[in-house]
Amino acid sequence: MDLEFEKRIARAQFRNPNLKFEIDTQEIEYRKDPLLGRLSVIPHELKKKASFYYGVPDKKALRETVEQSKKTCFFCPERIDQVTPKFLENINPEGRFKEGKAICFPNIFPYFEHCAVVAISDAHYLPLNEITPEIYGNALKAAINYISHVFIEDSAMKFPLIGANFLIPAGSTIVHPHIQVMVGDEELFKIRLLREKSAEFKNKNQVNYWAELIKKERELGERYIAQTGRIHWYTPFAPLGNNEVQAVILDKPNFMELSAEDIMLLGKGVANILHYYHSKNISSFNFILYSGPLNEKLDSFSIGFQIISRPPFRPFYINLDAWFLQQLADGSLIIEFPEQIAQEIKQYF
Repeated sequence: MDLEFEKRIARAQFRNPNLKFEIDTQEIEYRKDPLLGRLSVIPHELKKKASFYYGVPDKKALRETVEQSKKTCFFCPERIDQVTPKFLENINPEGRFKEGKAICFPNIFPYFEHCAVVAISDAHYLPLNEITPEIYGNALKAAINYISHVFIEDSAMKFPLIGANFLIPAGSTIVHPHIQVMVGDEELFKIRLLREKSAEFKNKNQVNYWAELIKKERELGERYIAQTGRIHWYTPFAPLGNNEVQAVILDKPNFMELSAEDIMLLGKGVANILHYYHSKNISSFNFILYSGPLNEKLDSFSIGFQIISRPPFRPFYINLDAWFLQQLADGSLIIEFPEQIAQEIKQYF
């Protein structure tokens, strides 16, 4: 079996001025992603540096930004109908997709053939502990409804992705909580890589990688969080980002296979994670929900979800988790151990 949790400890030594130039020995943990082989680096002392630079969210600055941006927000209920685009009639005769208070409409600056935004709530800002399962459940439902309509209209549009940028540290230009949706005839590199490596694993070992991963994580108990319906939640052995949580929906290879219950349980899981983030003074995050090709029932691939925390909201902040190692060298520099995060977050599920 090719699924291994490979790690090793290295030690860096130097004469530390904070220790009167005595020799300081610090441990660095190297972990490799079991499927992709991508390297995650966990320096054991990095948390001290992170706490010095990151601090906690500046509530005053966040409050001022929220109040100022609300005056002209495109996504607030008093403006959204007048200033956001509408879909062409062949996609939606009514112009927009609505689920509860979630509203899906075209992205006015598209970066894929079909590109949309979902305003997830009529509230201009939501603290993470106030996000309910229905908020993201309805938002994902609207997004997947849009994707399915595009695919029905043109079956070449078979590669979808749903993502979220929450607040400025996560790359959002708009405070109002929203998610982004894209679907086209080109597959993003990361999703293609996951799909191809999953197929290679299945061909070599005659078992589904994701089913085997969940089986092993459940047996170990170190990083497995919970099961909700068909969805398994866990922290990855070799994280891509800080405070990362992943989920996999076994036997569901693409968005067209999702039931209404699956989608709402995804919303519940997201809310659970965000409540945990709030408890750790995290104010900003990114997530993606990815799918296999919409017209293929692959037996080696499963729908996946990834969420990571981003720096706290401050007037000035340092992206300690987004520099050359991550952006250009495809590595990861991790502050927290995923095993600790998994144990802490279990109480939220």
